Amino acid sequence: MKSGRSTGFMVFWEIVLILGSIPLFRSVWVLCDRSGFLNGNLGLLLSLAVGLAVCGMALLALNGKGREQESADGTE
Repeated sequence: MKSGRSTGFMVFWEIVLILGSIPLFRSVWVLCDRSGFLNGNLGLLLSLAVGLAVCGMALLALNGKGREQESADGTE
């Protein structure tokens, strides 16, 4: 197990990452609003498809990694 200092260090940087993602998300949102293509039906459908694909890949990667760790630990 990691020491308390290492855990505190990780928690601090996770909070910084969350706070930093707020202006990043807002900036991307505003840029997409200014794009004429993304305001149309085709742009919205394309954006939805890309978002679903990216989220699906992330969920598969996270769940697959968890299953590998459980199998290695012998707990299923």
